[in-house]
Amino acid sequence: MRVVVHWSGGKDCTTALHKIIEQGHEVACLVTYVYMEPYVFHSIRVAELQAQSLGIPHLKVKVEGNRFDAIVGELTRLKKEEGIEGIVTGDIDNVHHKRTWDYACKKLGMKLIMPLWDRPFFSLLPGDRHRKRVLNIELSVGMKPIISCIDLNHLGKEWLGANLTVTASKT
Repeated sequence: MRVVVHWSGGKDCTTALHKIIEQGHEVACLVTYVYMEPYVFHSIRVAELQAQSLGIPHLKVKVEGNRFDAIVGELTRLKKEEGIEGIVTGDIDNVHHKRTWDYACKKLGMKLIMPLWDRPFFSLLPGDRHRKRVLNIELSVGMKPIISCIDLNHLGKEWLGANLTVTASKT
């Protein structure tokens, strides 16, 4: 299936990309939605360099106005012009994202692929067990995550650029 991968440049979307390639899907491009200035999540430049090193086209979509409508408009264009059949995300347990992407895919006649999704239907709150499981997968395949952005409300500046090298405990 020909897919686009929602690309933040983070470890989870990277792992989702790895998994869907293993499953035999064809990745048309990595897509980053830029909807705020400055972009405070992952570095856009790092995402560009990652895509370049992977040899996969990277599409930066500047989103203005209604975010959902703008993204659906871009996905509609990609479906028509590039033959995109599915959307891949690295979401683990964000129910709002899943609901939004389910709705968008249904509207577009596309398939949603969330290879890391591990949120039980009955769970009301996200849990660390989901993130620890994914972190263990990432580290076990040889990924070497580097902390490229931090929230200074939670971590000090010394964390920026640090390698994430410890295996998460199993729960």
